[in-house]
Amino acid sequence: MKSTELNYLPISGLSRLIASGQISPVEVTRAALDRIHALGEFDNAFTEVFEEIASEEARTAESEIADGRYRGALHGVPVALKDLCDVEGTVTAAGAKALDDRPAESDCELAVRLRAAGAVIIGKTHLHEFAYGGTGVNPHYGTPPNPWGMDRIPGGSSSGSAVAVAAGMAPAAIGSDTGGSIRLPSAHCGITGLKPTFGRVSRRGVFPLSMTLDHVGPMTRSALDCALMLDAIAGYDPGDPYSVNRPSERFSAGIDIGISGRRIGVPSNHFFEGLQPEAHESVTRALGVLSDLGAVLVDIEIPWAEEAFEINIAGVEAAWVHRHRLAAPEVRARIGEDTVSRLELGNQYSAGEYHGLLNRRQEIAALAASLMEEIDLIATPSTPGVAGRIEGVQTLAYRPNLKFTGVFNQTWQPSLSIPCGFGAEGLPLGLMLTGALWNERLVLRAGHAFQQATDWHTARPPID
Repeated sequence: MKSTELNYLPISGLSRLIASGQISPVEVTRAALDRIHALGEFDNAFTEVFEEIASEEARTAESEIADGRYRGALHGVPVALKDLCDVEGTVTAAGAKALDDRPAESDCELAVRLRAAGAVIIGKTHLHEFAYGGTGVNPHYGTPPNPWGMDRIPGGSSSGSAVAVAAGMAPAAIGSDTGGSIRLPSAHCGITGLKPTFGRVSRRGVFPLSMTLDHVGPMTRSALDCALMLDAIAGYDPGDPYSVNRPSERFSAGIDIGISGRRIGVPSNHFFEGLQPEAHESVTRALGVLSDLGAVLVDIEIPWAEEAFEINIAGVEAAWVHRHRLAAPEVRARIGEDTVSRLELGNQYSAGEYHGLLNRRQEIAALAASLMEEIDLIATPSTPGVAGRIEGVQTLAYRPNLKFTGVFNQTWQPSLSIPCGFGAEGLPLGLMLTGALWNERLVLRAGHAFQQATDWHTARPPID
């Protein structure tokens, strides 16, 4: 098999070939490493490549499988981690120059679970500084270009993870999502990204931005691949105070059931305002596909959506995370001016005002839960349009592109972005499917049904 074909195989395809012995983990990992080295224009998608470690892990996986100790779908599959995730013996920079350069003493819980599933950790990926922004533009480490347009941003903050998957450098990556940082870059780069329910995936050992809003989840080529990743990483972690103790699930089980008869709400407000024409056209066409699959489209209104997007809990909590850095002039000077200005905005809130925001967020979450008693899913655009240009882009000015994704961080609901078409200059567009709390299985099932009926997720960027 040609290496480029191997580089673009989804996890579901790779796992079948690895399990049957048609290809080896060593071959798959070597193809990924070679791809990373070959794509010079995109090399800063990775902040660090674990060449020796990944090669050794691949050899171990090959030996285990040959001995009949096959662990499942991720065994021998390369996975990249956003550089918020601790990996023992490596430095977690969080896209910044202001953190300690001491190597992590242990793996984050995510890495522990991925390795237990047999995955090969291939490296760490680029991100917006401190994961605080939606563009992926980084003053310290540059900006990995969008594989669909070299002059376009990849989206953020999980920019490197999105580029790595889109460009065939890894079949899967881990991202984090506080206001849309998995789903926005997934939409901009034409891949599939899932923000699970808050508390579903452990964040122990993942550098924080906003403790009550951070989510960690998979970025892959398909909804099925997201389900296979979630099978491995989800579950209660007593070492994470924000982890929720719920029965374990297999999210890939029953993913082929379909969505016939499911009620999908289509909001009449907020989510379809200010769309680029191509985004409106693509999402409208996608809604037609869902209807053809047997879903019942229901007009709904979400009157609290705009307010949910505007609540600045993340800003206040981010300022608290970095309070000591802001107070130390020599450390503050190593933080980008854009990030400092946004952190200072969060510092302007009093404790009483912050408490009021938390109370209102709780009320909005209750309204969202009530809405989900009437419908099964919500379908919206992932973003108002295609990726913006790198030149001249500003983080605050780009914030409206998070206006759809950010709503469902405040409500903690599971939310998936899947490719649904192309806009100006052949740039990808995304459809967002959001479900009730803890119902990732239905969200992923709907995404899978859509992808079985369409081929947007199989398109490759014009970089070969």
